[in-house]
Amino acid sequence: MTSLKSAKTFLIQASKYAIVGMGNTLLTFAVYYLLTEIFHLSPSIANPAGYALGLANSFVWNRRWTFGHSGGAWIGSALKFFAVFAVCFAIQYTLCLYLDAHLPIKHYYNFIIAMIVYNLLFFLGNKYIIFKTPNQ
Repeated sequence: MTSLKSAKTFLIQASKYAIVGMGNTLLTFAVYYLLTEIFHLSPSIANPAGYALGLANSFVWNRRWTFGHSGGAWIGSALKFFAVFAVCFAIQYTLCLYLDAHLPIKHYYNFIIAMIVYNLLFFLGNKYIIFKTPNQ
């Protein structure tokens, strides 16, 4: 029974994370596209700018809604959140640079590919590191 409950909880959290993640991804990509295509800024500037806005949105929604983490020190979970983010972002950013150098497609398609990898890794970090419940 416990494993069934754990699987159900995992699926609910994954679904909520996906909803929040889609909003964050759209926000991040919109900022990236706007800065690169409208304002002609470098992708190396637009990428972190987009993530900064998406990250703040992600922390608020995932802390309260996705993982139901309302107690404890807000600062503690924020520090863990930003540390896990930094690792996931470094992987995403490196992958973006690699794909830009090796795939003959527009840079924003490579950005989308790298964002998918980032989102999968960040969900696992949110669930098992940042907002981990005592029985996990």
